[in-house]
Formats: sequence, structure tokens, C-alpha cells
Amino acid sequence: MELELKVNIEIYSIEQKYITGMELEFKRLANTKAPTSRFVSANLPCNKFKNRLVNIMPYETTRVCLQPIRGLEGSDYINASYIDGYRQQRGYMATQGPLAETTEDFWRMLWEHNSTIVVMLTKLREMGREKCHQYWPAERSARYQYFVVDPMAEYNMPQYILREFKVTDARVRVCVCVCVCVCVCVCVC
Repeated sequence: MELELKVNIEIYSIEQKYITGMELEFKRLANTKAPTSRFVSANLPCNKFKNRLVNIMPYETTRVCLQPIRGLEGSDYINASYIDGYRQQRGYMATQGPLAETTEDFWRMLWEHNSTIVVMLTKLREMGREKCHQYWPAERSARYQYFVVDPMAEYNMPQYILREFKVTDARVRVCVCVCVCVCVCVCVC
């Protein structure tokens, strides 16, 4: 028993020599659990199905809110968070890859928050699993709730695909151009 304990301590000591401070911090953070009070909206029964993963939810204080739709509980929720920019607080929004059932909310978020550039950092599928629903129409226009999305152009580059869409709010017939940049490079980290 004493020899086993000595060996375990020695192995732990060797492991510690090769683990960087960054790795230790990452492990510590990965094991940290935030109180559920920080995710009130995300945990509401009417919103739980909108979260792609049960352990990735926006904090209440930084979540992106949608304009509520009268009579539709949870309609102000999307799994998205504000991120501070270099010069502006809440300068960016980060969201999970939309689910089929949250695609309309995604386009509504872009419209309501005047977002005209989307940078997509995930593939639609990875290792046989859907990571992001294809939230854009491939060839013909498609309607997502109030929004008609028309594909205008596609540029295929070695490391990304740039797609341009005309997005029209059918209620007021106002349109904007939205660019979606899909990163296709394989990063080795």
C-alpha cells in the first residue's frame, strides 16, 4: 500500500511538471459550475429545446434578447450572448449553430440587432453529427417567419465561402444585405 501511494505521488509529480498553467486553468474552469440563477431564461421549459447543448447557455446578464412576440412565451430568447469588442461594449454577438426550430429566431436576431455580417466557425456536420442547421437557402429564396432570404452571390475561396443574401422584412418591405462568411480552413492547434 505504501509503495502504491509513493508511485501515485511520483506520477502526479511528473504530470505536474508537464502541465502548463494554461492547462491547469482550463481544467479548473471546465470543472466550475455556475449557479442556475445565471441562466434563468435558458432554463425555462419553453426555452430549453432552443439550446443545442444542455451545458452551453447564455448568462442572463449578457444574453441577446429578441423583441417578444405577443402571446408567445419565451419568444424573446435565443441562445446567444454579447461579446465586448475592442472599442465597444457588446460589439459582437456569438450564438450556437442554429437548430431547425430556431432558424427563424436567428434571422430575427440579425434583423432586430442590425447585424449584416455573420462569421460561421463551425461545419454543418462533424463526425456524423449536426453542429449547425443550414439556416440559409441554397438556391431559391426562402421565408423564415417575416423574413424572405434571397441568395444573391457566392464566392468560394480556399479558406472560406462568402455568401451574400438580400433579407427582406415582408411586413414593411425593407431589405438589407447580409454577408455570411463560412470558414472552411482546417486549423491545427
